[in-house]
Amino acid sequence: MHIRRAVVPALLALAAGCSTDTAKSIQAKQEIGSLTGVLMQKNTIPKDQAEYEQLTAVVGAPNDPWGNPYVYERQGTRKIRISSKGPDGKLGTPDDVFADFEFPSGVGLDALQVKLPDGTLALKSPDGKKTFWTVQKDAGAEQVTQYFVGDGSGRAKAPAKTAKVVIDDYRRGVTLMKWSNDGRYLVWKDFDSSNRPDAQSKETVVAWDTQAGKEVDASKLDPKLEWTEY
Repeated sequence: MHIRRAVVPALLALAAGCSTDTAKSIQAKQEIGSLTGVLMQKNTIPKDQAEYEQLTAVVGAPNDPWGNPYVYERQGTRKIRISSKGPDGKLGTPDDVFADFEFPSGVGLDALQVKLPDGTLALKSPDGKKTFWTVQKDAGAEQVTQYFVGDGSGRAKAPAKTAKVVIDDYRRGVTLMKWSNDGRYLVWKDFDSSNRPDAQSKETVVAWDTQAGKEVDASKLDPKLEWTEY
């Protein structure tokens, strides 16, 4: 009987502890959402833990419900993770509470930008050996887009590709989507905004082989290629 009486309080204490940790996990998820919301509003990806803490100080939740600092990690060019170490206070264990977030295209590219003499911003490949940029201008009734693939300092002998749209029908925007980590392949998106109520805007995704200097079929690229998203 004495053993049973001792076990019951222990079980009750364990259940209470589990309930407390569950409530704290819910609180941690909510706080992580608030911390990320601040970064999204600022449209800024911190470069390290110190900058993250500075930018999110306004939330007033530097520590998780267990008293440990929230941990900031950069997962990729536009992807971040904010984590609570959970009840055990150790990062990378099953009781961690975390969330991953991805910023809009074009954010967090400061370290990959090269400013050209005319003010154009070129984007570096992940290996830093190549750059990509576009130059657009109106020529009569057409908008001309020139696509450049240059060296790491932003120099190219000639455009890699030139394309046109009729101004009365469309205006073109170009977004670099991703670049293979070996620097060979890049993928960009042409977004043609319609200027006419009877026409629809359209998107075209282009995969480019920087070695061959030509467009390629993205579906035929090696699925094992590793990419950096822009």
